[in-house]
Amino acid sequence: MTTDFQVIQSKTINWLRFPLIVLVVYIHNYGAAYNFSPVIDWTNISSIDVYEIIRIYFSKVISHLAVPCFFFISGYLFFYNINDFSKKTYVSKLNKRVYTLLIPYLLWNIIAIIFDFCNFYSKHSFSDSISHSINNLWYFFTNPLDYPLWYVRNLMILSIVSPLFFYPLKKIPYAFVFLLVLGLFIGGYMTNVNSVVFFGFGAFLSINKLNIISTFRRIKIPIYIIAFITMCLCVYFNSKYTETGKRIYPLFLLTGIISIFNLASICVEKELFNEKKILTSSVFFIYAIHVLLPISWTNAYFQHAFSLCEGNYGLCTVLYLIQPLLKTALCIAIFLLLRMIAPKVVYLLSGSRSS
Repeated sequence: MTTDFQVIQSKTINWLRFPLIVLVVYIHNYGAAYNFSPVIDWTNISSIDVYEIIRIYFSKVISHLAVPCFFFISGYLFFYNINDFSKKTYVSKLNKRVYTLLIPYLLWNIIAIIFDFCNFYSKHSFSDSISHSINNLWYFFTNPLDYPLWYVRNLMILSIVSPLFFYPLKKIPYAFVFLLVLGLFIGGYMTNVNSVVFFGFGAFLSINKLNIISTFRRIKIPIYIIAFITMCLCVYFNSKYTETGKRIYPLFLLTGIISIFNLASICVEKELFNEKKILTSSVFFIYAIHVLLPISWTNAYFQHAFSLCEGNYGLCTVLYLIQPLLKTALCIAIFLLLRMIAPKVVYLLSGSRSS
């Protein structure tokens, strides 16, 4: 068992990537969505209420920690071991992100447009399909057709404006963190706000040479308590999709991410979990492909299965829980197959992360 916090931090970050991507798949999985905003009778819980509670918990609450956590990790690693944010350092950082962010962003959205064109053309004329695809190109960066890649788009923007994080966090760190916290509690239910806030939190720790694990463990007990209470309240109030839920949601995100790092690091330290490099290397690929046609076609089969077991909410719950796991497994299978056939292509599609 190791107690070197630098080693634990590195292993925890690497190990967390795959569970976090599975949570992302749960975000885009609603099962048999009888009601996006269900009204649950908490005084008389029925079988459909149990199903809805589980669905809210996985797709609207616990899974929502994943993307802010990725932003936090990205912010930390972007500024890791940087003492002087010179022009040379800045240009070097941006050059690396051409390969890790820009090229895969372009490639995956082109693939998404091709898939969408084929799907649209099967129901419409060729000219209408061309017009449809040109319209999609118009929104290439503002609204990517491979919609989870909004994360990559925001990360590219944050990388470009990274000096706006470095100098304030170096000169007036606590004042800048106060602004980030203020932003979180004012608009923390909005994804673009979360991008800035959690990238900034990660940058703060990194720029000020604070180890994530040793810092978070100092406050683990009160954080666990607050995270658990706010998690339960988020389930009760349907996450950020109600006015009350919007007020609780930011505090849940903040304490939930700290709790994730604390719990994961303890397991890593005790060697309960070990990183599987095949899974870690497939994370970006899974993120990009899991909503595209070859994977989303599985939704039709599951919706048919849901219709067959309508009224049997126990079986619906089982189907809901396994659907994202099967999607993830299918993504990994495609990743491994393509890596055998065209490793250089997969290398580019994975942002130079497939080896």
